[in-house]
This record gives sequence, structure tokens and C-alpha cells, in this order.
Amino acid sequence: MTPNEARNMYRDQMVAHGGTFVLSRGAATANVRGRILASSSGPATDTVEGRVSRAVILAEDVEAASFPGHPERGDVLDGRMVMFCDPEKRKIGDTLIAYELEIAA
Repeated sequence: MTPNEARNMYRDQMVAHGGTFVLSRGAATANVRGRILASSSGPATDTVEGRVSRAVILAEDVEAASFPGHPERGDVLDGRMVMFCDPEKRKIGDTLIAYELEIAA
């Protein structure tokens, strides 16, 4: 699969199963297409609220909004604190397609 094919596939999935979220860090904001994949709770994922969700957001939206760097711990996605961001998991070769986040639910 090429990076363009992967981007198209991810875009289609976001239209069919996702939505648009606001990613923010201080005064910087970005409207990004994304999808909540799963929620879990328990000792390994305890937060203040006791639940963590996994989300995927499109890297091209973050870049197009001139967001300062990749999402990181402490950023906010639609009112939920970003706990972890994996900028390496959803790549084709060296091309980043999407960020996978853990967010407080």
C-alpha cells in the first residue's frame, strides 16, 4: 500500500465512522478528523476518571493547521486530556498517516 492509498483509506474510515475533533495546546488549536477506537478501564489504565480511550487522528489535518509539533501528553482532544501519543505506529515507510492517542475518557 502506498502512502496516498493509506491516506485515502483513513479518510474514508473517518467519514464513515469518525468525526471532527478540536485538538488544542494552549492557544493553538486544530480541527482534525478522527475516530475513537476503544475504551478501557482498570489498574493498567487508571486516570482521574478511571477510563482511557484510544483515538486516531489524521496527521495531514494536524500539519495543515500548523499545530506546534505532534500531539503530546497534556494536549486536549475535544475536552479530553491526551495521555499518550504514538507518532510511529501508523506510518507507511517514513510517511506518517495518523497519530494514535490515548485520551482520558
